[in-house]
Amino acid sequence: MAEENSEATIRRLIADVTAGRISKLARNPLPFRKLNHTRPGQQKRTLHEADDFLADHLTSRGYQVQREGVQVQAYRRDPRKPKQQQYAPPRPEDPWYTAYNLHAEGDIPERCDIENAAMVVRATLAAILTLDAEN
Repeated sequence: MAEENSEATIRRLIADVTAGRISKLARNPLPFRKLNHTRPGQQKRTLHEADDFLADHLTSRGYQVQREGVQVQAYRRDPRKPKQQQYAPPRPEDPWYTAYNLHAEGDIPERCDIENAAMVVRATLAAILTLDAEN
């Protein structure tokens, strides 16, 4: 019975995530996460800063976090398409970036803390990989 209640709660929390809420999450602590952008006065790209935030949070909860480097290219922008559909494939000569998949390993408690699980889901959604290529 508790499992069904926990699963229902998690499903409800995920369903409550809206574009507006993701946008609000994306404003803090970083305005956006990109592999091709570094904030003034910072050394790391904003996506790597977000990765560090997630890794630090998971580590503080007792998980061991490993990073797997993956080579990626940014999507281009096609202004002829509607605003939310302007993604275009990269060209072969476009730069490559190293992005990281974070792998967390650790013991899952018998009773999962729903509030904490929801926070991790929200943090993960807030760190969705966003790539913009400059034209």
